[in-house]
Amino acid sequence: MPRTIIPAGITRDDILQAIADLKAGTIAHEFHESERFDLIYEGGRFAPKAVLGVAARRVAGRLLVPADFSGGENSQCFKLLRSLGFEVLLKEPPSAWIFQGNPDQFDVEGILAERDEIEWAVRQKHYAPLMTVGRLVYLWKAAGKRKERSGIVAICEILISPREIEEDTEAQKFWRTDQPVGPLLRARLKLRRRFLGENILAAASIAESESLRDLAIFSLRTSTNYPLSPLHAVALNQLTSGDASQKLGATKSAALNFEVGREYNRQADLHGPFGGQERGGIATPSHFPAVFLFTGVGGGLFGYENVFRDDGVFLYTGEGQTGDMKFLRGNLAIKESNITGRQLFLFEQTRKGFVRFIGKASYLGHHFTERPDANGSIRQAIIFELEVGTESPPSIISPEGAGKLTLPEAKSLADLRAAAVLATPYNLTPKERRTVVHYRSEAVKRYVLGRAAGKCEGCDADAPFLNRKKQAYLEPHHTTRRSDGGPDAPQHVIALCPNCHRRVHSGLDGDEYNKTLIARLGVIEAYTD
Repeated sequence: MPRTIIPAGITRDDILQAIADLKAGTIAHEFHESERFDLIYEGGRFAPKAVLGVAARRVAGRLLVPADFSGGENSQCFKLLRSLGFEVLLKEPPSAWIFQGNPDQFDVEGILAERDEIEWAVRQKHYAPLMTVGRLVYLWKAAGKRKERSGIVAICEILISPREIEEDTEAQKFWRTDQPVGPLLRARLKLRRRFLGENILAAASIAESESLRDLAIFSLRTSTNYPLSPLHAVALNQLTSGDASQKLGATKSAALNFEVGREYNRQADLHGPFGGQERGGIATPSHFPAVFLFTGVGGGLFGYENVFRDDGVFLYTGEGQTGDMKFLRGNLAIKESNITGRQLFLFEQTRKGFVRFIGKASYLGHHFTERPDANGSIRQAIIFELEVGTESPPSIISPEGAGKLTLPEAKSLADLRAAAVLATPYNLTPKERRTVVHYRSEAVKRYVLGRAAGKCEGCDADAPFLNRKKQAYLEPHHTTRRSDGGPDAPQHVIALCPNCHRRVHSGLDGDEYNKTLIARLGVIEAYTD
């Protein structure tokens, strides 16, 4: 259909009258809200094509319709409006977007599980100028022909605005159809949180929200890029923060339910059902919100040394055999676990092919230290500081959001036991969480020694001597792991004389004796309760 030439003779007064009519809502017309530009007048925003289409009736004798003429930068419409003294400006960029991926064409979850920065195609090119750095992007996996579960699989931030580039060569393996040839308009995204596998925020559940049921993606299903209105952006932010996302996604992480102290076959019990890298110290399953950490793999080779610090923090060496360690793959997964919602699971190697579950852990921070690499060269190693025995926080922790931390003074045996199992609030700063770890670690030690009342809980003998504080000398032993120290459940820690303690760790019957101690501990704790 040929375009109608915008009639000559339209004046500023014609435009002002059209603005007044549009404000009053007295004119029926076919124009919709502008997607990218607004005409600004006296603080109001108006669709430029609608204004001109209505104004033309005073010259042409009829309203124009959207198909009669085009808008946009360098169009006759915009040139005329600006020549009459009106501002036509880009809209404020949307605060958030939905970017959609088709699993028939591309392994959306596969790349999200492996990469922390990705390039995403911008098919609706007219939106590109509005995709500014720092804006949130909700990545949406479509159902595809296989009718997979659709919905939000990740939250990202725009790192680099759209520009024409070739496909990342490392992303080629994720294409399930022919890869696009030549440069395409792509935005670089930084992942902030994942909702993979069973944790996907399902489209059906999102549609149940009164504020989100009219999302454009539900009616225009074949697009790639969708701007979010302020109302939709706020509603999605609320939906994906805190516990709401877990309720919405109907998380089935109960499958990741390991028993502290139990031995597991690494291949059959971990990698078989959950996936993840089968070698090395860090495994990142693709379809489960978990990171498996293995200690004791390779012993102290290449500077890998994982121990509890005196303050109860567990020091875990990152991965990378040669050269300085970098925040890639498993190292990055640990560092960003509090943001992505991935739970850390700590295991220790017991014998070839088998590991014992130490407990859940959460990331507190990290530091660098010099350690030898596989070639004996000194390099910068990443040392993660972990809190063992806790759930990972479900959302971003705000350092400014925490109130003053106050910990109860523990005096009686009951007070100490309560302090030992104190839950760490999610809104604490990393420094405050370290304080809680130290508090719990000391409480466990004091509780166990107080419970023993000067007698070895292994052989019932009196403590062999008094320490410099004139207290009976006994050593807390953690029955569910090789390494002693750090916070732990009181029912897993027993007070031993040095002889019994060495028997567990160095004796020929050490493993069998430890099982005996676990049984004794069950009786002791039952009596204490």
